[in-house]
Amino acid sequence: MNLIGEVSTPGTYTVSSLSAITIALYAAGGTTIIGSYRKIELIRRGKTESIFDFAIIYIKEI
Repeated sequence: MNLIGEVSTPGTYTVSSLSAITIALYAAGGTTIIGSYRKIELIRRGKTESIFDFAIIYIKEI
């Protein structure tokens, strides 16, 4: 999986095909100080497949 954008350590990460996107974000060290968990895009074959808003999940857990 390739992580680009405002992640602490952008690059290519090997994760199980059954892993959640959160595992890859954790492996990359999370977002930078200016990054956000509000709009995480899953792109496959050059097209956006899904958009995640992890802030909503976090708020619901509190």
